[in-house]
Amino acid sequence: MSDTRKGSACLLQPEPLAAYVLALATLMPGATAAAQIEEVVVTAQKRAQSLQEVPFTVTAVDTEFLRNTGVGSVEDLQQHLPALNIAANITPFSAAIRLRGIGSQGNEPSIEPSVGFFVDGVYQPRSGLGLADLADIERIEVLYGPQSTLYGKNTNAGLVNVITKAPTSEIEGNLEFSTGDYALRDGRFSLSGPLVDTLSFRISGRFNIRDGYMDDLDPAGGGGTEELNDADDKVLRGQLLWQPNEALDVRLIATHVSRHQVCCSGELLPGPAHIALSTVFGSPLPSLDPEDRKVGIDFPYSFKQESNSVSGTIDYDFGAFTLTSITGYDEYRWVHTQDTDHSSLDWWRVTDVNKGDSVSQELRLVSNGDSRLNWLGGLFYYSATLDRSSLNNGYVTFGAIPGFVLPGAFPPPLTGAAGDTGFYDTTWEQETMAAFGQLMYDLTDKARLTGGLRFSHEERDAHLGIISRTASPFSIMRLLILPPIDEDLSFEDDSVTWTVSGQYSWTDSVMTFVNVATGSKAGGFNGAAGPRTGTERAYGEETSINYEVGAKTDWFDRRLRLNASFFYTEIEDFQNLSFDATVGAFFVDNAGMQTTMGMDVEATAVITDWMTVDAALEWLDAEYDEFTNGPCYFGRTGADPLTGFCDVSGEDLPWAPDITTTLAANFVRPVRDGLELYGRVDYSHVGDHIAADDLDPLAKQSYDLVNLRAGLRGSSWDVALWAKNVTDETYIQQQVGVPLFSGSYMRWLNPPRTWGVTLRYDF
Repeated sequence: MSDTRKGSACLLQPEPLAAYVLALATLMPGATAAAQIEEVVVTAQKRAQSLQEVPFTVTAVDTEFLRNTGVGSVEDLQQHLPALNIAANITPFSAAIRLRGIGSQGNEPSIEPSVGFFVDGVYQPRSGLGLADLADIERIEVLYGPQSTLYGKNTNAGLVNVITKAPTSEIEGNLEFSTGDYALRDGRFSLSGPLVDTLSFRISGRFNIRDGYMDDLDPAGGGGTEELNDADDKVLRGQLLWQPNEALDVRLIATHVSRHQVCCSGELLPGPAHIALSTVFGSPLPSLDPEDRKVGIDFPYSFKQESNSVSGTIDYDFGAFTLTSITGYDEYRWVHTQDTDHSSLDWWRVTDVNKGDSVSQELRLVSNGDSRLNWLGGLFYYSATLDRSSLNNGYVTFGAIPGFVLPGAFPPPLTGAAGDTGFYDTTWEQETMAAFGQLMYDLTDKARLTGGLRFSHEERDAHLGIISRTASPFSIMRLLILPPIDEDLSFEDDSVTWTVSGQYSWTDSVMTFVNVATGSKAGGFNGAAGPRTGTERAYGEETSINYEVGAKTDWFDRRLRLNASFFYTEIEDFQNLSFDATVGAFFVDNAGMQTTMGMDVEATAVITDWMTVDAALEWLDAEYDEFTNGPCYFGRTGADPLTGFCDVSGEDLPWAPDITTTLAANFVRPVRDGLELYGRVDYSHVGDHIAADDLDPLAKQSYDLVNLRAGLRGSSWDVALWAKNVTDETYIQQQVGVPLFSGSYMRWLNPPRTWGVTLRYDF
């Protein structure tokens, strides 16, 4: 079966790519009216609706799409959705999800994302929690633009909502196993069925194990392995669904995630200091090629995560309305180690320990029926704690070389000694309460007006604690990198967000819409390194407003779907996360004003009953309107001599390509005796952009990716051969400066070409 369930809400004027698909649909020989694009049902407005009826841009992909494309993670999904970008660097928890060029890196624990991440309606406080949890998925919905009115927490740029498969009243299940190069072993399973007449269960899981694709050429020096950036992830989920009568559904979900990885190494692009010190101390650099996936380190990279979550959803149908309660709890702990000089020099290393927990509760009432007025109202509560403590092992520790290079005889701050150590003892706490509502009123049989409002109250407290244990009071550890601090800070914030939209259905298959929505994200307190006081560590609220017009259309008896939208977004006081290579820390600062504008176009065409084509395009113009205290890359002129900041006003945002396109062809042909031969080709182009928050032109790039998949399947089994990144394209996911080594950079690269085979059995 073709990928006809992938859909998107997005303008009236077809772009060239969409027009090409339109021509294919109308001119391709053998086109048949029997094959149609299936209806996609989403819950983007917290009620079940056809995707084509939602008055803003939404993309939804289902189980069939995920299986046909081989998408195994949310990161994989970005190759199919032009507006979506996901990049991580030193840990999976640092992953930044960006929509339409807007998003925040997660390296500083105090910052929360601008793109919200939800699993089964429960907000995930860290994007890294949900990214490891892509198993047994019913559908993934991506909502573009501010969604604060209905979803609240940190959705200034949009959100990703993952919906898992629910227990079934009949026995069903599946087994799937993939193997391939880099010793890939990826297994998935699910089993569902009734326990008694009113109680059903579902148990599912996944393990993903793979060797690393980075080579450490100096394992004897302390790296401990010749392979970096491997995978060893495990997910186990159990569910119960109680349905004592037709009105009541109670669903309980428990999930455990374990990740133990030799992760995550970038590749060193050495500068003058690195080259000189490596020569002096006899620690030659492994390579001067920043794209050969070879490093040499003297301290191991590692990442270990253990997390548990429990959620409960209760739906009760009162007839005129439905009451829904969603309760969520999660706890997590992760530990990361890395060689911070990213070389075989015994300079310094990091051990980062974080743990947290959160509780959320949402109550909402949603009207039922087909009356002219439909409504929704609800209350939301959220409480979270995050601890960053390295008291047992030290966050930063100097090696032997600083004691030679920075001897105590030098004036401050040029002093340092082996064993100088800095510790974090920092805790952040937050509590959020909100009330929200939405009205949908049918002005006529064709016209609908929607309005929503949310009031939020947020309280945040932080204990910022840093301890420095150094041989000298003038050590650069104590004065510059981790100067002591022991302060308690707090603030309260009230915000009001709203949305207004109008839509008009010209026919049963053509709908146009106008939408205006606002968003808000509370401020916080940096726990990062550096000689800053408590008040200097505060950053303010981020707000957004988005204007959008678009159309959702079906043509030729639903053989062609063409959705498009034009958007303009302003974000005031954007919480920008930049890397300060002077002290080796990511730091959050408000970036004045930034705007993004552009167009999203998506099309799906059923060419014949055995061939479907998907095409998508995003044109984006995103820039800093005002950002006077921006980051500076090495060698940039014009830095403020007192602060070291650069004025980047008027420059393009990083990770914001001007053009991104995707094109896919999906083929399914019956063979004999119920067998089907199928194949899929996916191509994507990402246009010019800079993959560095300091806007270093060295990180400017564009790239193209190709994936292939082909297989044979029967009624209950499936065998597929696949290859990802067929042309072995190499690109930069993120580039940052190396602390204390001016002119040196680390580049985190994409995975190389991979291939494998997948076996699946359904019962």
